[in-house]
Order: sequence, then structure tokens, then C-alpha cells
Amino acid sequence: MNRKSLLGLLLVLAAGVGLFLWLRSRSPTPDQTAGAAESPRPARRSPGSPDPAGVPAMLRDPSWKIRLAGANTLRSLTAMPLARRAELLVQALDREATAPDSSPPVAGSYVPLSTFLCLQYLGLLEDLGPDAAEVVRAAPAPASPAGREWRSLALAATGGADAASRLRELVIRARDPGVRMSAAHFLGDLGDRDAIPVLRTALSDSAAVRPRGDRPGLSADAFHPVREQAAGALRALGVRVERRGDTFTAR
Repeated sequence: MNRKSLLGLLLVLAAGVGLFLWLRSRSPTPDQTAGAAESPRPARRSPGSPDPAGVPAMLRDPSWKIRLAGANTLRSLTAMPLARRAELLVQALDREATAPDSSPPVAGSYVPLSTFLCLQYLGLLEDLGPDAAEVVRAAPAPASPAGREWRSLALAATGGADAASRLRELVIRARDPGVRMSAAHFLGDLGDRDAIPVLRTALSDSAAVRPRGDRPGLSADAFHPVREQAAGALRALGVRVERRGDTFTAR
């Protein structure tokens, strides 16, 4: 797995403008950078000299922008052991899933803010690779059902094939479309051919979304993210999938 695979998971848009908005939103804006610099926390430090001691506080900050900046700091924080970075990301994921942020969605995103942040954390765990899988397995069990769902996704993101059976349940039964689409995506990544029947069922998933624009009238067309990810996973598993409009058919 690599970062490009999660980019496809985070946004599958029918219009290029939506992708541009999302790519812009996942990088700190000047306002976000300024907000972090004004914080009394270690976010003041320049990107070239991150302070490992300050990252845990950033990941617990009430501001989602600072939490996201702290998480992104871990990507290049090689002075911190990989296991510790993975541990911090798992903790951040648990907190976000258990106590969702009620702020408005990010411009260009089609998911609630907390789902957006959880997907960011998954991507960072994916970047850490298989060495992070044992950290995910060893972490204390999340207190909430949502936390347990995202924990299964985290294990899959780090290459844990033992997450596949749980993902097969989530792709059909999870209430959150963000969890369902992520489960479908990672089943394809894991090469789980036992998932083909549930992925076929997911081709009819009812979730329809429209990316949020940052200006009135600027938004991409609505689409079905779970169907899109299920179709992509089936193709990765060698199943031919045909599409007509919003209808997907596995052959």
C-alpha cells in the first residue's frame, strides 16, 4: 500500500474542481499556519525543527487545525521512534472517533470533519507501513463502537490481513459511510477474495454525497463513495465491473 491508494479513498470526484479543493484543504492554509504560530504550544516551531515533546499536546488540542498539524508533523519526525509515532496516531484516531468534532466540514470534502480527520490519521498510519501493525494490535481497545471500527481500519491500513474478516462486516453494516467506503477500499488493498460477495452487495450502497465548496455554487456533482470504493476493490481482486451512470454491475 502507498499514499496514492489513500488519496483515491479520500476523494473520488466526478469534477476536477473538487479534487483541487480537497488537495488545498489538506495542506495548512496561511490562516491555519498563523493560528498554529499564535498558539502557546510548540506549534510555534518551524517545520524544519519540530519538537517531539510538543506533538502529543498538539494532537489533544481543541482546534482541529492544530490536531491535524500535529499529526502531519509525525510524517517527517524521524527523531521519534516509529512505534511512538504509530502509538500517537492510534490514540488520536481513537479520540476523534469517540468524541467527534462538530465543526463544519472542510471545503472540498464530502464527509463530516471528524471522518475527514480520521481518514487523515489512517493515511499517516499507512505511510508508516507494516512496522506499525503490531503497535495497532497492541493498543488498548477503544471505548466506543466507532473507535473499534476505525481501529480495524487502522490495522488494515498498516497491512494487517487479520483485519479482513472485520472489514467484511463493516462494509455492509457500519452506519458511517466513511467507514463503509474505507472498509471496501482496504479489502481490495489486502487482496481478500473472500470479500467479493459483500463487495458486490456494496455496489448498491445508498450513501450519496456532494463535496462541500468554499464558495456558493462551487461544488462537484453528487456521487456514491461506497459504490466507487467497492467497484475499485472488486477490480483489484480481478472482478470485471461495468458502470452506467450511478449503477455498478459486477460480471
